[in-house]
Amino acid sequence: MWIGPVLEFELKLVSRRTRYYLIRFLYGLALFFFIWVSNPRLWGSRFSRFDEGLDLWELANLGETIFSVILVIQFGAIFLVAPALVAGVIAEERQRKTLLYLLASQLTSREIVLGKLTSRVLVLALLVAATLPITSLVSLFGGVDPWLITMMFLLSLTTCWLLSAVAILVSVHARRPRGAILFTYVLELIWLFAPSIAQAFHDVNATRKVPKILEFVERTVQFVAWTCPFDLMFQPTWQVGNRSGLAISNFLWMSGLQLAVGSGLVLLAALRLRPVCRRLEGRGATFSSRWYGFRRRFLPRPACGDDPMIWKECFCTRHGPLVRFGGMLTLLVIAIVSILNCWPHAKNSYLEVVSFGYGEAGVTSARVDLQIFVRTVCGFLYVLMALAVACVAATVWSSELESDTWLSLVSTPLDSLTIVRAKLLGSLYSQRYLFCFWLAYLVLGAALGAIHPVGFGIVLFATVLYLWFAAAMGGFLSLLLKNSTRSLVATVGLLGFVNVGYLFCLLPILFNISGGDGLIWMLMGCTPFVESLTICSYQEFNDLFSEIHHSENQALFFLVFFSLLFYFMLAWLFTIGQVMLIEQVAGRPTRPALDVLDSNRSRETIESVEDSG
Repeated sequence: MWIGPVLEFELKLVSRRTRYYLIRFLYGLALFFFIWVSNPRLWGSRFSRFDEGLDLWELANLGETIFSVILVIQFGAIFLVAPALVAGVIAEERQRKTLLYLLASQLTSREIVLGKLTSRVLVLALLVAATLPITSLVSLFGGVDPWLITMMFLLSLTTCWLLSAVAILVSVHARRPRGAILFTYVLELIWLFAPSIAQAFHDVNATRKVPKILEFVERTVQFVAWTCPFDLMFQPTWQVGNRSGLAISNFLWMSGLQLAVGSGLVLLAALRLRPVCRRLEGRGATFSSRWYGFRRRFLPRPACGDDPMIWKECFCTRHGPLVRFGGMLTLLVIAIVSILNCWPHAKNSYLEVVSFGYGEAGVTSARVDLQIFVRTVCGFLYVLMALAVACVAATVWSSELESDTWLSLVSTPLDSLTIVRAKLLGSLYSQRYLFCFWLAYLVLGAALGAIHPVGFGIVLFATVLYLWFAAAMGGFLSLLLKNSTRSLVATVGLLGFVNVGYLFCLLPILFNISGGDGLIWMLMGCTPFVESLTICSYQEFNDLFSEIHHSENQALFFLVFFSLLFYFMLAWLFTIGQVMLIEQVAGRPTRPALDVLDSNRSRETIESVEDSG
């Protein structure tokens, strides 16, 4: 067989693991739920004659709605599942010290890479194929052309192939599965949103002369956009009845380009498998050793002090090169784009503050624009911080177990609370640069009069509290699941559900709400919304105490209060859960029992000395 026996082994392994059945079950459940939400009874204003029967136009509209829902769920599942399935296949073998046995066998690099890749791509293909019968039946409503179903099915398969190829290439170069998965997600975010950001930057600077390096970057991003289905989904070329040659050629061109780029990346992964393994195992690492030998820290490492556990987690725990490179790349892209767009708002706000001072006096249009910009950027940065903190915390305990340092940790005289506190602080400290960048925008908004000082303090407290929750939840799942990949996927999934996913479960209730107060209370768990809401201006802060719209302002106040209280309780419970679970996992006796035993022994010793005297 051209692929080799690895495929047969991996297919048996995949068929016996519960996680893949759970993925298919959740995917089918999501499809069923969102198709049910498209029920015409819930859209009374759109299908007013449902009881009398739908006409042809309404049937076509219903078919188009169901097809759009299926399309979004299908591509969303591909974007979420593909990196988690594929990015750890080679890195996991390297971490378990079994990759050397594969390379020492008669298997070629092509058979190892293609065998592991094909087994995961088939799992993704099953998810795509699960929607094909449903979309075929939807075409009977008359709202979707069969050619569109065929093109989207082909584009979904080629997107799975491209993302899997990127993930397998990253996995070949990664030391650990967590680094490979995180870096693949970073590349995926850049791949999805870089074309839109570049297009917005091009529209803003259309009349200006840009440097040649930016022109080269723009051409590169344009090539990336040709492989990204994100923009194509929102273009009118796929709408109903549009069977033009341009639409078909766009689909075929994108699918062929994805297939070609993915095949090239797979070939590169097969060629790089053995050289990378030799380099990581110490052979042929001359350049790497020289680099690490001459590298210096950006800031000097402080002294250990009286708390060695916090010092170790904050200053000695280093992430892999892929994670560091992905973080620096993401921060660099965000910094360049946000600073270029922030300068006009900051300049106009400065002129307003100089002319009218702080507060609501005078013209405030530029400061309002700056506040909206700061809300948008800080909300996006908060989402990145929460995901990064949760991902780091999801591996703090499992990495100790996988690195065989767990016994050394639990055999120390440190109590559980000290260890858990250090792990939480280390997870938060790992995102210090992103936090400083987020804080700089808040300080800029407050200094230029766009943000009220009270709002500045509230958003700072709320963000620290929400990040504490993300770190506590990730650490608890890491200690509970004892595996980096599983805890990482579970943490990201649970964090997404608690913040956004629960809103989809409340959609049937949302359709029956007449006013806006109920919708506001439903957003209590959405931390990005609450965090952005607390970035209030002078006028919004003064409106809280005015009689106009008093009920709405009071609802917003209690929304923020109960959201902070809710997440404080969850963060506290997850933290206490880690303290209680660490003793159970370690299997050592609790500290109070040892303290009582030591005190009894000391008392007996004193009494014996007094009796002898």
